[in-house]
Order: sequence, then structure tokens, then C-alpha cells
Amino acid sequence: MFPSHEREVILALFQANDWFDLYALHEELLLSPAQIASAVMRLQADGLCEADGMKAKLNNDGVRWVLKNRREIFLRSGRKWSVSPLVDHPKIDIGEPYMPRLKSIDKDFFRKLD
Repeated sequence: MFPSHEREVILALFQANDWFDLYALHEELLLSPAQIASAVMRLQADGLCEADGMKAKLNNDGVRWVLKNRREIFLRSGRKWSVSPLVDHPKIDIGEPYMPRLKSIDKDFFRKLD
């Protein structure tokens, strides 16, 4: 699985087709330098990219790897969504107003926020 910051770095490097200024990625996506560095180091360790100071690029193996694994990289979030067992309510129509069960609301909820 790939954390979202790694996906963003991989996508930027893939779209650049040449050396990419990593500081521009930091400015555009507000990724921390540590996130960018860890993503680039992981790609370097796998032999998929080259780095030179604040610039990096995918090598030919990296481009082929992204194309081959694009579904795994970009389409799977790694999260498994499920219905909470605590939520037990009947389905309502889209236009029908929602009213929570007042008996099930914790009366001290807003007092606990202080």
C-alpha cells in the first residue's frame, strides 16, 4: 500500500517526464520535506528514480513500474470501509427530513468538550 503523500510524489514524477523540482511539490501540495524525502528515498531504494538535490525523476524502470502498477498505486486507498455496528437506523427517503433519536443522545456531550 502507498500512503497518499507517496502517491502524490509518484504522480508528479511520472507526469514530469524529466527532472522535477521537489520544492514545487512542497509548495503546491503542502507536503512536508520529510514526506517528500521519504517517498523519494523509497523509490530510490527500489531503483525506480534518481535524485539530485531538490530534483528527482523516474528512470525508465520507474516509468515502466508506474504504468504496470498504476491500478495498485492510484486506485486503491488501502482503507477498508465498513458500516459501523453502532449505527442502527432504518433507511429513509432522500427527501425525508432526518430527526435523531433524542433518547440516544448523550445529554452531557457538549459539556465534555470543555
